[in-house]
Amino acid sequence: MAKKNSKLGFIRANPNATYDEFFKATGGTKQNYHTNKWIIGREVKGASKTRKSKTVRVKAHRRHPAGTAPADLIIANGKVVKLESEIANLKHQIVGFRAVISYLEDLSGLRNSQ
Repeated sequence: MAKKNSKLGFIRANPNATYDEFFKATGGTKQNYHTNKWIIGREVKGASKTRKSKTVRVKAHRRHPAGTAPADLIIANGKVVKLESEIANLKHQIVGFRAVISYLEDLSGLRNSQ
């Protein structure tokens, strides 16, 4: 079916048209008819075409305000705290490397070397 006329344009030009008149002019469905009537009704009332919603700004949660983290509070033992956090990081990496090695050994069919 060829498009005869703009559906929304037809409703704007003929706001009191029935569905039968709309169908003959545009070939549109009942859903098109009712949707376009609704849009025209919104325009007449002065409502915006899109609904504006307020966005909520979410602030990132900090566990400790800047400069008050436990590592920053201990100034006398600053090196000790820094080294302990580095040790914990390295232990975490070791666990990850062992998992990768185990996975690769399993793929190649080797016995566990660890």
